[in-house]
Amino acid sequence: DLALINYIIKTYHSPTREYLSDITMSLRDIISDRKKNNLNIIELKEISHLFLGLASDIEYHLDREELVVFQIVEKYEQEPDNELKEILASPITQMEAEHAEQYGTLEAIKNIIKNSSLLSPIDLKINSLFSKLDNFITMTVEHMELEDNLLFPKLKL
Repeated sequence: DLALINYIIKTYHSPTREYLSDITMSLRDIISDRKKNNLNIIELKEISHLFLGLASDIEYHLDREELVVFQIVEKYEQEPDNELKEILASPITQMEAEHAEQYGTLEAIKNIIKNSSLLSPIDLKINSLFSKLDNFITMTVEHMELEDNLLFPKLKL
């Protein structure tokens, strides 16, 4: 379990934090530029609203995983005790519920991008943003599926 946890932190948690920061800055810059030029920002504002809420939730979620769940698992690995597994039950249930909610938000963002009127071969900033969002969504879904289907079941009694 510790090897899997280390893999999750290295492969998903660290890059997720970078994506959150990068996409947030890109959204703000593009919205600001488009406002100055009186261009359509409706879809971008929808994406921004969804993404910023999601980013806040994910940052909190990652911190709780690393500071609570993963710490308890580390203690359990050193000294197996069913009481520690019982303590994990509630946070894991909460993490799984948060994942379910995050799947919905990611899907909503994906649908806005898919149906966007902003896609244009000449708008490199929009294309770059949408590419980052697509990569972020793919990575985040992989991350949640790994935890939901492999890590969390191992940690339950």
